[in-house]
Amino acid sequence: MAERTQIQEAFKLALSMVLLYWLALFMNWDMPKYGALAIVLISLDTTGASLRKGIFRIVGTTVGLAIGLFAIAAFSQDCWQMLIFQSGYLLVVAYFMQTSRLAYAWFVAGFLVPLIWSTTYGKVDNAFHYATFRYLETSVGVIIYTAVSALLWPRHAGDQLYQLGNVFWGNFKKLFTLYQYSPAEKKPDQSPNELRMQLIGTMTKLSQSLDAAYTDTPCVARDKK
Repeated sequence: MAERTQIQEAFKLALSMVLLYWLALFMNWDMPKYGALAIVLISLDTTGASLRKGIFRIVGTTVGLAIGLFAIAAFSQDCWQMLIFQSGYLLVVAYFMQTSRLAYAWFVAGFLVPLIWSTTYGKVDNAFHYATFRYLETSVGVIIYTAVSALLWPRHAGDQLYQLGNVFWGNFKKLFTLYQYSPAEKKPDQSPNELRMQLIGTMTKLSQSLDAAYTDTPCVARDKK
């Protein structure tokens, strides 16, 4: 990442923080730290990636807080029932984290249920207050950062996708050239095993960029089917 881009990204992060805390102080909201946490966690290298992760965080927060409040309402009087319920819930979450493309949303939904229970343990009356303001601050943090990221020096995931595609295709052709190496020829600078590992890493980044490009690059989204 170029130095100019690094400065721009730092400015967007700082501006989002300032806007969040200004709004929280102006509206007298409680727990603005959760909005700041959301901003830090979704501040990725492209607008699409940030928006995608932000949506997953809001979805996960919605599900996690809703189930957490249900668990407190239903099982707060019996610690064993609560533990059994949470164990079963986390088992389901762990499964879908490994099999679903919405793994981050499942992760957020998973840790919030035991978190809301432990945070409000012994003071159940504060559970609704905690859940309401955590959801509010998280949603506002995501909205502010994605808006700032889209309006100020947006970096589209589609551009990154094409760059990574060119790198992947170039290394792929180079790999076949290495496979044709003969001992009588000059030994190549790079081994096939090393190049294969690079291709695996590039392919992983390509997959992530493709998902983000569906969000912020219309020409890529049109070809999704």
